[in-house]
Amino acid sequence: MFSQFSYPIICSDKFQETVAFYEDYFGFLPKLEAEGYVILEREGKKDVYLAIIDYEHSALPEAYKRPVQGMLLNYPVDSVVQFYDYAYHEGLKLLSEPKDSPCGRKHFYVEDPNGILIDVAENIEVSNGLTDEEGREIYVLS
Repeated sequence: MFSQFSYPIICSDKFQETVAFYEDYFGFLPKLEAEGYVILEREGKKDVYLAIIDYEHSALPEAYKRPVQGMLLNYPVDSVVQFYDYAYHEGLKLLSEPKDSPCGRKHFYVEDPNGILIDVAENIEVSNGLTDEEGREIYVLS
């Protein structure tokens, strides 16, 4: 059905700033560059891509030439606390502090230059001690 991988493409009115943001702070490197368009590959992570296109690019249909809105990206890391400290010292726009969630993730939010919400997360083990009749853990959201 699908012949290749898929990846998000951000339509940006801050093209250069957005490319630099993901290169400088999130470990992406240019894989393909053209005027007003770039595909970035995450360093050391095969097949993890993100693309950025200038929202006025000629390849886009006229009705869709607008900056991105309402997008959430997930960015998995080995240590949320370590990445939070890094992001704090780099002056990134942090929207929350690291916290554990009942679904087994520690995460925090940061905003990119376009207002895109980035959920920086790591998997953690969480147990509230409750199990069902088959021994599976039950999580209670409060």
